[in-house]
Amino acid sequence: MKYELSGGNTCPLATVTLDKGESIKVENGAMVYMKDVTIAGKMNSSKKGLGGLLGAIGRSLTSGESMFITQATGDADGGQIGVAPAIPGKILKLSVGKQQYCLNTGAFLASDDSVSYKMKSQSFSKAAFGGTGGFYVMQTEGEGDMLVNAFGDLVELTVTSN
Repeated sequence: MKYELSGGNTCPLATVTLDKGESIKVENGAMVYMKDVTIAGKMNSSKKGLGGLLGAIGRSLTSGESMFITQATGDADGGQIGVAPAIPGKILKLSVGKQQYCLNTGAFLASDDSVSYKMKSQSFSKAAFGGTGGFYVMQTEGEGDMLVNAFGDLVELTVTSN
């Protein structure tokens, strides 16, 4: 995924350039514009059928993300899609693979098609007193790039499991 960030923290915009046949996932409603790109709506789940529907509903309830996700595929080399978060704040690229991440709910903006996230439950004390936004955090999976965003600035912390 090739991208360029503009707009600073006030009105951030990520312009993603796609080769022909290259696909990315985009948070539903985050697309600003597109050129030489095909858009398809998908369930926000890796499963199909009833299991996929239930998984998308569960993911929506636990993460605040939409039940649906947009898949953008380049129709020609140099296709472009502009994506922006619903709230002002910083956009940051994470290289997912050797290192995986736990993210606050609602942080996902876009990713390579090979990257996804699952919802991971956390203890009551972490949810209630940790300020992480709830009983679930987003745990990345796969290998590739992911764009995340948050209101205001982003702070990277190294955490260890107990």
